[in-house]
Amino acid sequence: MKGLTQAELADRLGVSIGILGAVERGTRVPDEKLISNIAKVLGVDESELVAKSPNR
Repeated sequence: MKGLTQAELADRLGVSIGILGAVERGTRVPDEKLISNIAKVLGVDESELVAKSPNR
């Protein structure tokens, strides 16, 4: 889904814009439920949102 602002995404997810911003900056790790909800709202697979660590 394109054209969604950070505020709109946060609203659809039921989280504050501060939490969403922290997840985007990498200063907060989202739980599995939030990852799942983000994927659903954006219409992508969860695996597309989770970066693989070089250590894995």
